[in-house]
Parts: sequence; C-alpha cells; structure tokens
Amino acid sequence: MFIDSHVTLCDPGGGVGPVQPTATLDHLFGLLRSHGGVGAVLVQPRRLGTDHRHLLANLRRSPLRLRGVACVDDQVLPQTLRDWHAAGVRGVRFDLTGGAPLPDLGTPRWLPLIDTMSELGWHLELHVEPERLRPCLARLSSTGLPLIVDHLARVDDLHAQKVVSALCSLAQRQPVHVKVSAPYRWNVSDAGGTVARFADALGAARLLWGSDWPWPRREDSYQQALRVLDHLGADERPQVCFDNSARLYGFHE
Repeated sequence: MFIDSHVTLCDPGGGVGPVQPTATLDHLFGLLRSHGGVGAVLVQPRRLGTDHRHLLANLRRSPLRLRGVACVDDQVLPQTLRDWHAAGVRGVRFDLTGGAPLPDLGTPRWLPLIDTMSELGWHLELHVEPERLRPCLARLSSTGLPLIVDHLARVDDLHAQKVVSALCSLAQRQPVHVKVSAPYRWNVSDAGGTVARFADALGAARLLWGSDWPWPRREDSYQQALRVLDHLGADERPQVCFDNSARLYGFHE
C-alpha cells in the first residue's frame, strides 16, 4: 500500500497542456489500483504556471484520495489559498531548475502568502539542482514553514555528501522532508544505496516516496520507481511509502 507523493496530469480535451491521453486522472487511478496505491499528490505542472483550473477540477473529483501542490506568484490572495485548501491543496512549489531565481519571500509583498500558508499548515516545496540546494534552503528556511525537497535533490555522486549534510543541518532547526522520486533524474551509481544513505542520515520519517508519473521515457515504470526502496528496512518502507505522506498531506482528515 502506498501514496504516490508526486504525479502530474495532462488535460487531453480541456485546452490545458499538451494532448497526452494516458496522463489523465482515470489512467492514474488504474495504475494505482494495479500496484497497490491508495492515493496521490497532484503537482501543478511548471508549464501551466498559475493556471490551476485543471488541478482543482481533478482534486474535486476525488477529495479522499487526492491532495495537491500549487505554483503561485505574489499576487495570489489569501482567500484564494483558503479556497484551494478546501479543494485539497496543501503546499506551494518553486521550480528553480535551469537557473530560475528564488523569489525574495522576506519582502512585504510575499508576507500575505507566507502568513496564510502558516495558518493553513501548508509547506513549501523546492525543486533545484544539488549545487544550488544549500543557499536556496537557507533563504526558504527564513519563512519558518515546513520544507519538502523534490526528487532527492536531484542527487549525484559528486554532491551527495553535501546534499545530505545540508538537509541534516536544516532538519535540526525545522521540519524538512525529501521526496524519493524520479530516480531517472539522479546521477548516482547505486540508487537503492543512495536512498538507504538518506534514510540513515535523516531518518525514514523524513522521506516520501513518489513516482513522478508520467515519465518522459517509456522504460520507466512504477516497478522501477518502487525498486529504489529495496534497501530500506521492513519498518522503514511503510513510513516512506504511506505514513509520512498521509500525515504531511492530511489524508487522514
């Protein structure tokens, strides 16, 4: 049994996103059923920016089995965030890959967002390359919000120790979690061993498993995404696959 903490959907007929009929909610539910999944977290695609119509429509189709993560700018209104919360959104994501700058969340125009996220119990989610992780974490940590780092910080063998060190340092001061997702984005010689290393350093309670479905390569699969957990202990795997996501995203609500 698992909760998939990172999937994106495409709208094949509603004019939002490219035509990818196999990346619909119905197809996702079929995959979950066939692999033992009971829920999923829908992440707003970067290409859709702040247009959340498709995300919210899908969340409302299955409020018990789905949660969402949004992408926002400094114009979003507090009441909008509260409406999204009612629909199942539980966090805000900043995709900083490719050199994208981190917004200065300490400036007055961002304070309504940070205050409302704190009120709602939301988290900030970060997607960034490993060499930029530490300075981005330092700036985001000033918000005091729980943090989630996507895709095992896109870890590679060169930066693995620095990534683990940065996350362990932050974990001593505030809640931080790492998504064990998208192994095809990692550049490591031993994916399963790397996950075990993160679990040993941070504790399994800080890891969330996700698939990053739909994958850009045909050879990727749910089996492959789950295989990176093979080195975890029998008591760690349920935490990473289900317990942590259920707690963090409020699936028990």
